[in-house]
Amino acid sequence: MNLKAQLAISLIDKWGLVASKIEGETSNGGNRLLVMTPKEMVGRAMETAERAVDEMTALGWITEE
Repeated sequence: MNLKAQLAISLIDKWGLVASKIEGETSNGGNRLLVMTPKEMVGRAMETAERAVDEMTALGWITEE
């Protein structure tokens, strides 16, 4: 499994129960949060992992996937 896949799985594991998105306001002006769907959460984890590995590679922090 490459680094992007490992990172994405780690993020899915951590975000699985708490990933949320802002969906309007409460009556007192706070953010109303909704839990992300599995599709949204997995997509965000994959995008985050790809971006992180790309940035770390560009900075020379990692040299292979």
